[in-house]
Amino acid sequence: MEGIAENLYSIKKTARELTPQKLRQGLQTAAAETENIFSRTPSGLYSPSYSLEDAREGFEIRRYASYAVCSAQMDADAARESDQRDDDRTGVTDGSGEGFNTLAGYLFGDNKQEVAMDMTTPVNIDVTSTGRTMSFVMPKDVPAEEAPTPRNPRVNVRDVAEGEVLAVREFPGFATDGEVGGQLDTLLWALQLEASTSASPWCARDPVGRSYRLMQYNPPYTLPWQRTNAIAVQVYRGVPGDSADTENAKGNSEREQMSSTISQAVGSP
Repeated sequence: MEGIAENLYSIKKTARELTPQKLRQGLQTAAAETENIFSRTPSGLYSPSYSLEDAREGFEIRRYASYAVCSAQMDADAARESDQRDDDRTGVTDGSGEGFNTLAGYLFGDNKQEVAMDMTTPVNIDVTSTGRTMSFVMPKDVPAEEAPTPRNPRVNVRDVAEGEVLAVREFPGFATDGEVGGQLDTLLWALQLEASTSASPWCARDPVGRSYRLMQYNPPYTLPWQRTNAIAVQVYRGVPGDSADTENAKGNSEREQMSSTISQAVGSP
């Protein structure tokens, strides 16, 4: 009986605290979340601004304004997942669950100032030859020096300088390893073609594809065909006679070898 009384008291207390304003806010939040099930990009979430420098078949060139991110390394979490699967293969998103929870915790108040901040988009995974890092974009007008201090030592807050130039290729569905690899191949091939046919091409800084960014814009419950993902690589504007053709040709050859190796690994038991 004591437990029932406590539950009734809790229900009455919640009802008293549910003011018309809170009820409206709750309904608005629920409506927005329902809308996001069917939206290609979530409504009401801040995303870094950029200028569209160029548009090509299958990709576009974006120049980003400055913004801040909070980030966490993913490789230790991925290693634990690999151990649990009893294999040594690491996927692009392996370890993303723990990384997401760590960064969401920081953003929603697990910081020394206990400041809760708004969710943003996209969630980025940066892949380099030395590891993988997950990043959340910080809310608008929150530079790194003014951001709350993380409690978790894994969380790093930093500014991304203005002027980052990326070749970006968007794609729907879920960002599986196979899908990400295929989209990256397509983007690098397009840049290879650009280098061989344009007098002033956009050239990948890493034509082999060891360094790239996976950008995921939607919550996990968004319908697959409505989801927006993007693969991005850093680029620069080449000029006739520079090393763009040589570097991209070299990258093309190395990329073919890497793709063959990956295909064999994925196909093996």
